[in-house]
Amino acid sequence: MVNIVKSKNLWSNCLAAFALLVGMLSGGFADASEKEAGPTKMSTEAKPARFDAKVFAPDPRYLDKVYDAEAQIQIYGGKSAVPTPRPLVELGRPIYSEGPFKPGLDIVGRKNLVSPAFNVSGDWRTAAAYSDSGNQEIFRVATDLNLDLDLKLTATERVHALIEPFDRGGDFLNYQFAGDDRKQGNGTVDINLSTMFFEGDFGSIYAGLADEYTSLDLPFSFGLMPLLF
Repeated sequence: MVNIVKSKNLWSNCLAAFALLVGMLSGGFADASEKEAGPTKMSTEAKPARFDAKVFAPDPRYLDKVYDAEAQIQIYGGKSAVPTPRPLVELGRPIYSEGPFKPGLDIVGRKNLVSPAFNVSGDWRTAAAYSDSGNQEIFRVATDLNLDLDLKLTATERVHALIEPFDRGGDFLNYQFAGDDRKQGNGTVDINLSTMFFEGDFGSIYAGLADEYTSLDLPFSFGLMPLLF
């Protein structure tokens, strides 16, 4: 039993000596390689920075402080993440999203890929007002809805439409609760299209059909669209 213990100690000592020898040799090789490499090479514009051990300090220790996530948010004024608004209807490639995107479809040319997407968005506004001037009393509620329909075809071509169902000639859907015409409403539901037009770019369309890049930049549009002068 004694001989076995001694043999184990012998092997341990041999392994320790071998590890020490390997460390010395690796250090020697490192020193030799550094000597062979010579001084550090750098561009003429660069200069070595002066080293000062006094500017370094140990990392802070927070073992005596409990992490408080709410307190960390208050550092930035109590701000939090704002959810990304989404359209009422969103089909195909989403908007306000990060990439990478899936490759588009080679329908009108590989240099003008089709990435179909359809979304419906808009705004719904409602207002109420009451006034009593002595001779006339008015308490009216009116509402207006704007729906934008957007069919995206390529990066430069799309079909856009606008529907204002609660607006006919500037007369919003409304109802009056007081006054001479109380319990009466004005305005009718109108589902006709206010605008509908196609817009694109001849340069991108030509690049797709001809399969060659072009510097032509010629946007165009046609259809029922608002014109402001």
